[in-house]
Amino acid sequence: MKKRLVFLTIFGLIGFGCIDFIVSHAQRQPPAPQLPEPCGYGEYPPCPPPVPPVMSVVLEPIDSPITAPSAGEGKRIFPDKNTSNDGVNRKVVRVKVVVPLVAPTPDNVKVNLQAYDVDDLSTDSIIDSNGNLGDDNRPTGIGPGTLSYSITDPGTSSWAQVGVDGNGEAIAYLTVTMQPGNNVVIAASTGSLEGVVVDGTGLKNANGISLPTADIKRTELLTTWRRLHIEVDSMGVVQNNSVTGE
Repeated sequence: MKKRLVFLTIFGLIGFGCIDFIVSHAQRQPPAPQLPEPCGYGEYPPCPPPVPPVMSVVLEPIDSPITAPSAGEGKRIFPDKNTSNDGVNRKVVRVKVVVPLVAPTPDNVKVNLQAYDVDDLSTDSIIDSNGNLGDDNRPTGIGPGTLSYSITDPGTSSWAQVGVDGNGEAIAYLTVTMQPGNNVVIAASTGSLEGVVVDGTGLKNANGISLPTADIKRTELLTTWRRLHIEVDSMGVVQNNSVTGE
């Protein structure tokens, strides 16, 4: 009888220990992932249409032309005044994103935009002191420029999210920086831009693939150029320029 009692006691302790182990082990497991709501079959509602990817993103001039200085150097803009009394804001560029809309179109399609300060085109160590890295616009810390939803509001961030209209276009506005040589590239996607980083004068995604890709597009490189205004004066022939004295 004593041996049976001891056996039952030991078995009971082992049994409770197993239960405690199972319970504590279960508590340490991560929660089961939330499955998406079923759709598209039987009594369930139809599935929402997939969000289409960005087809293109381009920079368009507003009050200052965007031109190509030479092959391989992207585009340039002169954001300064044409004359000393020029009151037009020439620093703003239109950013136009095109998203192909195929019926049925999902509601409220949004485009994420991010401006990046990519590497300077120059290989001169005095001009470009940090090699192949970006974030070298001047003065230090100024960034790539700002994005906004309004042509009259320059905004305060290098990121923006804009809605796509019925024509499949999303419009934002870039205010460039004024230091000559500063440059910017903008990435656009209807998905996430997380993991996009500067890669020399270009960009690459989280997998190390250079943009553009199927789901993320980019603009051409845009560089700030400045004018040097020179005043040329001349004097007429000097006459009677003499002094007589003792």
